[in-house]
Amino acid sequence: MSDEVDECSLIPAPENLLGLRIASIFIILVGSSSGALFPVLARRTTWLHVPKALFDFAKYFGSGIIIATSFIHLLSPALDELGSPCLGEGWTVYPYALALCMLSIFGIFIIELVAFRWGTAKLKKLGIGYDPHGHDPGSHAAHGPELDGTSVQDKGKS
Repeated sequence: MSDEVDECSLIPAPENLLGLRIASIFIILVGSSSGALFPVLARRTTWLHVPKALFDFAKYFGSGIIIATSFIHLLSPALDELGSPCLGEGWTVYPYALALCMLSIFGIFIIELVAFRWGTAKLKKLGIGYDPHGHDPGSHAAHGPELDGTSVQDKGKS
C-alpha cells in the first residue's frame, strides 16, 4: 500500500455555515426585490421621478455589473474545475468553460433578439409604433419640434 494520497479521492468537508446560508437567501431576496421594484415605482410615481438619461445609465451600468460579477466569480472557478485532472481525458483537450460561456452569451443574445422582434410585432398590432433608431417624429433623435409630423417651416406657411 502506498503512502501517496490520490487528490481525486479527497472530498473536502463542508463548512457548517447553515445560519449564514439561510440568512443569505433572505438578504438576496430583499436586495433583488428592491432592485427590481425600484424602476417600476420610479416610473409610476410622481414623487420619485428619475430622469430618463439617468434611468437608462443605471440600467446599462447594472447590467454590466451583473455580467462582470458573473465573469469574476464564475468563470475562473469553472476553468479550474473543468481543467481538473480528476475529470476524464476528454475534458482537458479543450477549455470547455470558455466554450460554455460563449454559448451562454450567444443564447442570451438570441433570446433578446427574439423578444425584441416579438415585442415590436405586438406593439405594431396594437397600433403603437416603436422606432429603435430614433427616426420617428418626437423621438430622442428628432431634430426639432416635430411632434405632430409637421416642420416649423410648414407651420409658418399656413
